[in-house]
Amino acid sequence: MSQSETEIKWSAWLRAMVETEENGVSAPFGLGYQRIADRVVQHASIQDGDIVVDVGTGTGLLAFAAFQAVGNTGKVIAVDLDAGCIQRCRERAAQLNLTNLAFREGDALSLPVESNHADVVLSRSVLCHIVDKEAAVSQWHRVLKKSGRFSLYEPIDRYDTRFSDLVDFSALGETADRLREAEEALHRNSNDPLMNFDEVELKRILAATGFRDIEYHMVERSREYEMTSSLARTWWHKDIGGVSLPGHDSPYEVLGQYLPGKDLDACVDFFCSKLNNRSITFESKQVYMWGQK
Repeated sequence: MSQSETEIKWSAWLRAMVETEENGVSAPFGLGYQRIADRVVQHASIQDGDIVVDVGTGTGLLAFAAFQAVGNTGKVIAVDLDAGCIQRCRERAAQLNLTNLAFREGDALSLPVESNHADVVLSRSVLCHIVDKEAAVSQWHRVLKKSGRFSLYEPIDRYDTRFSDLVDFSALGETADRLREAEEALHRNSNDPLMNFDEVELKRILAATGFRDIEYHMVERSREYEMTSSLARTWWHKDIGGVSLPGHDSPYEVLGQYLPGKDLDACVDFFCSKLNNRSITFESKQVYMWGQK
């Protein structure tokens, strides 16, 4: 997949997943996302006049929330690799006449921000897409002033409910055992950015990079789904909720690295047959983490 194709898909995905419609009017962020932004900003202890860097701004969720906290003398610098997202955010900032909010196209592994410049670094659901998290966090440390602060939010996908948690595959014999082993391997894959960390590992990376006074708070989430055979199949070939995640293989593609195709297909068919017209609960965990340089 080319970089431009990835950017287009990320722009479209974020717009579909984050933006919402209220009373027939498009709103940039749903209430749930706004709550996340408020907590990330709160943990950062942003003060009037602070310079804030939002890494991987996407639709600008954290950037626009932080702008309200820095006051007239502060500044927010929002960075994203996706040109479509940057353009979208610039348009919204212009509509709101926000002059102290700058959007820069750039890579999280090479932030277009000078060293020792920022008071605060913010990030939401960005590290989960980067294999080398220490390299990304090192950029935060570089751009922060002495005693600068960071605040982040990340989903910890290795805790997500697994296919073998939702359905008893024992009728498939040894294939059921192989599926559970494959899911265990997937959820511990050091080369998969979605799975190669938990809150303990993330705290270790931050400390190793030079951050201190690191605190975190775990949040557990349960979602109910009314399943059909068709929806159940999309979970394998796209992702939970039936939407493909840009830049990442589907669960079917990833598990195909561990299971022969015929066994995997048997698991998919069995899963769909068992969940047709059933309600299920999907469990997940997320972490808020904050600290200082």
